[in-house]
Amino acid sequence: VRLYAGKLKVETTTTITGKEYRLLNLPYFLAGKLTMYLDWFVSEKKVCK
Repeated sequence: VRLYAGKLKVETTTTITGKEYRLLNLPYFLAGKLTMYLDWFVSEKKVCK
């Protein structure tokens, strides 16, 4: 999870060793709803498998 001053988005990226992972970019103003967005993020991953 990254809290930042941009829009809500999910990125798929790769480490320098080649491992792929997903990153949830969450705007600062949604920090109070972090738990709700984490639940959504985890459930979305299960649907995408």
